[in-house]
Amino acid sequence: MKSPEALKTIGEVAKIVNVPIYVLRFWEKKINLIAPIKKKNGTRYYNNSQITLIETLKNLLYIKKYSIDGANRQLSKEMSNVNEKEKKWYDQTKKLVGDYIDHHPVPTCLRNHAFIQEVMAGGGPIHMVTKEAFQDPHLETVGWENFLGMTVGQAVVWAS
Repeated sequence: MKSPEALKTIGEVAKIVNVPIYVLRFWEKKINLIAPIKKKNGTRYYNNSQITLIETLKNLLYIKKYSIDGANRQLSKEMSNVNEKEKKWYDQTKKLVGDYIDHHPVPTCLRNHAFIQEVMAGGGPIHMVTKEAFQDPHLETVGWENFLGMTVGQAVVWAS
């Protein structure tokens, strides 16, 4: 059995996100952020961040009814915001804790710190109606995986 962190082939990703392989190839051509690793023989491999991006794209296209161009703009905007926030958090936290921040996986205390900083900045916690969010069985699986990856503090806030 593969590790959850292992790279996935295009066929595996198609099953995970419940779309045909040809749709993934089309999205790869149209959405500049979707960039799987390609081996010399043409085999595509996706990491978990690419799969999350594809799931977000599917939601924008199928649920929120964005056009392909609109979804591309929205994804680019979201990624820009995320990268900016993460860079700012990383720089600030590195000043506080030094090289400790570079341990992988990120230590729980630093994940808790990031969560508290996000809440204090007005960025969370995210309000979610589980019954509505889990209409898609795949999103339910993703939701549980995210829940299982939470720190105790994040789970308490999520459950409250």
